[in-house]
Amino acid sequence: MFEYVAEITKYRVAPTDENGVFKYAYTTSNGIDVQAAGSPIESIGIYSYISPEGVPIEVRYIADELGFHAVGRHLPRPPPIPDYILPVTRPLDRNAYTIYYNNKPANKMGHFMFEFQTSNGITTKAAGNEHGFSGVVQYVSLEGLPITMTYVADSDGYHPDGEHIPKIPNHITKSIEYIRTHPAVDEKKSRKISNEHELVHGSWEYCSPKKQFRSWLICWQITINTD
Repeated sequence: MFEYVAEITKYRVAPTDENGVFKYAYTTSNGIDVQAAGSPIESIGIYSYISPEGVPIEVRYIADELGFHAVGRHLPRPPPIPDYILPVTRPLDRNAYTIYYNNKPANKMGHFMFEFQTSNGITTKAAGNEHGFSGVVQYVSLEGLPITMTYVADSDGYHPDGEHIPKIPNHITKSIEYIRTHPAVDEKKSRKISNEHELVHGSWEYCSPKKQFRSWLICWQITINTD
């Protein structure tokens, strides 16, 4: 049974300094013990007490911008994270910084060049002019794989290339090439009759939108020579 009227038997506190760092601890007569220290950004602590079942409980925690993270034997544990998911859950390197930077502003001809590298493995290089430029980007993926991508950007668009980029299937590439080398029939040879008369694959087709029989549209088709 809980002791609802408890007294503080021990209390310690350090004044908060100019950076917001604090520290305190206290103990109560009913077995509660609390200790905490930290700053406005992060704090750590430990507290212990006696459960209603008479079992001593201890909790250690860290509280920061990512949330409250508690550890204790009495706390339920989630199932282990599979190995193939662990790389994706890796936190981003928010403290990355530039370790190399080289920039050549555009000259009178419009040519430019720049490159930089960061502490978390990102490298970027680019060079060109107002009509087009090319470059390369390198980084490490969430799965820990090195990625390299080259690209060209010009009047025809942006063209990236890299082993990680999906390739167009061969049958699609062949279809595109076939369409490119076989232009459409000259539009001057086509005939537009009316909304109710249409030339379909070398034949005249007339459909009456008003006459229907058993939900089927009545149509007449007469094959003609269009040469």
